[in-house]
Amino acid sequence: MSSSFEKFQKRRLISSYFSVVISIALVLFLLGLLGLLVLNTKKIADHFKEQIALTIYLKDTAKEVEITQLNKSLALAEYTKSTTYVTKEEAAEAHSKEIGEDF
Repeated sequence: MSSSFEKFQKRRLISSYFSVVISIALVLFLLGLLGLLVLNTKKIADHFKEQIALTIYLKDTAKEVEITQLNKSLALAEYTKSTTYVTKEEAAEAHSKEIGEDF
């Protein structure tokens, strides 16, 4: 009777070793994933911040000097990655090409 009890204890011990190894490996894997996420958080945040596009519509009465000054001041700002000025005619042409109709 004691030999069957010893076999049971041995199986129980082996299964507990197995479960300990699996749980430690899982915890280390999750810690590694968390570490990678923490290391790349800055890059991910910068990527999403750079994807913000802003469109500014100007009045028809805006003078060419004001438009140029606004474009230069936005281009020189540290928070601006790039600027593009599109005239009303260029925008109308691009829109008509996009929708396939001449409005």
